[in-house]
Amino acid sequence: MADVTDFPYFVIEANVLANWVEEQKDVWWNVDGDKKLMSKLNFPCPSDELAAELKKVSGEMLAYDWREEPEAEHQEIDGEKFAELANTDNNSKCRTFLLSWRYSPRDKWLLSEDLDAAKDAEDTV
Repeated sequence: MADVTDFPYFVIEANVLANWVEEQKDVWWNVDGDKKLMSKLNFPCPSDELAAELKKVSGEMLAYDWREEPEAEHQEIDGEKFAELANTDNNSKCRTFLLSWRYSPRDKWLLSEDLDAAKDAEDTV
């Protein structure tokens, strides 16, 4: 696998990502590495909380295309295209995305769904 600094990327507006996250009903999310979001929210958190915070911070993010045959050439994408960037090659098979803020491309961070937290939340209802 290539070094993450070599991955091509798409551009996605925080509001577009927020809308996509909001559509992911009953999903809980973790963020690893983004100081801005980690200082505002307790993770894992449900989609609605993460979406609300993404709408507040706004700005552009780089969504890295770590697929074997990447299509990214710095073009702007919507939520549907963003969903295609999910990497599920991990122990829990959860969707994981590699992102950075456009103003700080070296500071990459992970957005991943937390299947255990979602199950726990469902069990308490």
